[in-house]
Amino acid sequence: MTLKKLIPVKVKYKIKYLLKRARQLNYGKSEKILYVLKNYFKVKVISGDDASEKIMSQAKIKIVKNDNFVVSLDNNILNLNPKIISNITIDYGQVLKYSINDIKDRYKNSNDSYSVREYKFILAVELYVNKIIKNLKNNDKLLIDNLKKILNSSDLNFHQALQKILIFNTIAWQIGMKLNGFGRLDKILDSYYEENEFNNKLLFEFLSIINSNYNFKSGELLGDTGQIIILGGLDENEKYFSNKLTYKFIETLKKLNKPDPKILLRVSSKMDIKLLTVAVECIKTGIGSPLLSNDDVIIPILKNFGCGIDSYNYITSACWEPLIAGMSMDQNNICGLNYLEPLDKILNTNNVSLDNLEELYIEELKKYIKDKVNLVNSYIFPYNPLLSMFTSDCDRKHKDVSEGGAKYSNFGFTTAGLANLTNSYFNLKKYCQEKKIYTFDELNEKRKNNYSDSSVLKLLKSNEKKFGLDDEEVINFVNKVISITGEELAKYRNKFGGKFKFGLSSPDYINFSRNLAASFDGRKNKEPLNVHISSNYSFDETISFACKLNYDGLAFNGNVIDFIITPDYIENNKEKFVQYIYKSIEDGFFQMQMNVVSSKVLIDAKKNPEQYPNLIVRVWGFSAYFNDLPEDYKNVLIERALKNEQ
Repeated sequence: MTLKKLIPVKVKYKIKYLLKRARQLNYGKSEKILYVLKNYFKVKVISGDDASEKIMSQAKIKIVKNDNFVVSLDNNILNLNPKIISNITIDYGQVLKYSINDIKDRYKNSNDSYSVREYKFILAVELYVNKIIKNLKNNDKLLIDNLKKILNSSDLNFHQALQKILIFNTIAWQIGMKLNGFGRLDKILDSYYEENEFNNKLLFEFLSIINSNYNFKSGELLGDTGQIIILGGLDENEKYFSNKLTYKFIETLKKLNKPDPKILLRVSSKMDIKLLTVAVECIKTGIGSPLLSNDDVIIPILKNFGCGIDSYNYITSACWEPLIAGMSMDQNNICGLNYLEPLDKILNTNNVSLDNLEELYIEELKKYIKDKVNLVNSYIFPYNPLLSMFTSDCDRKHKDVSEGGAKYSNFGFTTAGLANLTNSYFNLKKYCQEKKIYTFDELNEKRKNNYSDSSVLKLLKSNEKKFGLDDEEVINFVNKVISITGEELAKYRNKFGGKFKFGLSSPDYINFSRNLAASFDGRKNKEPLNVHISSNYSFDETISFACKLNYDGLAFNGNVIDFIITPDYIENNKEKFVQYIYKSIEDGFFQMQMNVVSSKVLIDAKKNPEQYPNLIVRVWGFSAYFNDLPEDYKNVLIERALKNEQ
């Protein structure tokens, strides 16, 4: 159901009237939206260079609390600046290191424009915390004492450290930083945590309150919040780091049994298999966490990219795209590339043939990439004083992250359609070139007619040689496209002098398809593209295929093997399944996520949603309640589950 259908009739007429009035006033598109927000929804909108400071000063206190934590998020005040730096995590290690008074002292005696902005912002943060304190009641003494400690001291206990993380995370949401996570909390909180019943209760309440304002925090789909916690990982001595908190976070999230927050576990062949067993037990519940990210593959690539020893402290953006904590403003979801779009364009010309198709495609792909680079380099980012004060090089350079103050300022593309492009290539090769069942023009005409003849579709989908097959020819083709993309992106730098990178996973497998014509893989008009690194082959086949892809160079902005597996399969083969995943880490997959659910449950949940209010599924890089998803996403999951169970 669309948002338009959900809006009551009276509301529609009121909005329609306001839009008409805005047109009469000759307002532009953004001005019209602003006019409606102000005059109907009564939302206060802020823009300009000092938007973050104004928002923190003017936000109303809307208390959300449980026994031991409090947050406040005013969802009626919005930052209207375009291109707000998001999909990123502030460095909570730095957040805990300094009190708010310490940060004030850092900037108060400097007169340069950067320091003045930072000082004004931290004063607004202080005001915000004090307003929360004033709105609490006398019986909230523990909450009040913890907030006062956050203002005045950096000598915090575990309880106060968690509360401070919550406060600054909520500030990020309040100023408009969408899709922001928490970083390596097991490592950051290592010195604060002692295992006891009270601290374990605190951990449960901490994860629970993160889930508050779930609707407001969600992006395009409910559940798409980016609230990711990173656990485990290799250290600088190539030893695997984990602690009691690593286990406790996973066990507590399993107990919480909600789609948000989510966990990414950095795995390695050097990890204790006991931790992987705990992770699989959590995955088995169906909540979609943790996603597994392979340090043995990722860290060497980050080093080669230029991150050096910093590579060991990588976290990820909202979903799975690596960046360096506390040193980066990398915008890893700045734009998406659709590998079918250049093909679609040349197929609409008159001079295309089977003989020149590959040459024309490569030429068009390069133009397409250049256009996307030029587009993102035109973006103007507003100041972000919160991220800047916890990004190491900004203070040294006296430059905001939006001005290139961070050590790393790279841009990342996500990609979709590579599987569809690959399958199209091998269909043309087999049916037009080798078997000569159709001429290229004949098959192209059938494609333009959206495959009205079902026998053609059946033939195209029957080709065994396709994306996901552990076949030298298939792997060589995919790696060739990866190589061309990387070589083209390597020619460019972004406006900060940073590099471009890309990955083979994307949230756009449905969005990119909405206005896309049919393709030679047997995909009809507007049908979704293939999901991440997935196939209808066995797990062994798909993992073996994925481990042979060339991620070196620039192709490391998220490469997720995406499985759908039944709960019974894991339960009946638990020990073998853990060993299998461990062996796959050694073989070198990049990243992996799983939907643990059967097609039978999904089909029944679609028919009888009231019977499945708590059914959780993994969508692209996040988990969500199945009932909250649009119909097209439900259909994709059902179709994939059915194919995987064949």
